[in-house]
Amino acid sequence: MNNNNFNYMMGGHSSFFGLIITIVVFVIIIKLIVSFSVMHQQKKDENPEIKLKKRIRNYKDSGLSDNDVKLFRETMGEAKKHILGWDKAVQKLTDLSVIEDVTGGVQAAKKTFQFIAKNPTELTKQNDFLYKDLPNMTKLIASYEMLMAESVKNDTDLSETLFLIKTLSAKVADNYHKILMRDVKIISEEVTNDHA
Repeated sequence: MNNNNFNYMMGGHSSFFGLIITIVVFVIIIKLIVSFSVMHQQKKDENPEIKLKKRIRNYKDSGLSDNDVKLFRETMGEAKKHILGWDKAVQKLTDLSVIEDVTGGVQAAKKTFQFIAKNPTELTKQNDFLYKDLPNMTKLIASYEMLMAESVKNDTDLSETLFLIKTLSAKVADNYHKILMRDVKIISEEVTNDHA
């Protein structure tokens, strides 16, 4: 058997093994995609009513009465509207987008909202955020949009409104920072006590 025939025969085997490996890898990838898709679909398919019941049970487990749960859900519903409106305005208006880049207020508002949703007893500690800061931001944004829509724009009024929006956005971000630091302090105390 000459050398060319040997290489040809071995090349045939390596191509065959390469094909087998490619098929095996392809099958594994398909299985992974299907399993992730099924898991994702199961999460999506969870009935909204079941999700609601789970959340309400969580609220009650946190010590909230039926009236407290009702108030909590109403308050959080309003807060969500304010945050979504703020986020939409940031995406639409360049000046507000710049303020968001500097302060991170909308992102902090979303994270504060999530924190309260997971810790319903925090509702009373976040009165300023829920009942003052978010409604005031909605009013300021509406005022800014009205000023921008005027045919003759008053630069002083626009600047003042943007300054107030920036100040309030920074306040919301600072509030979230305080929440984080409070959690860090609690964890730090636990770690310190564990080593003592």
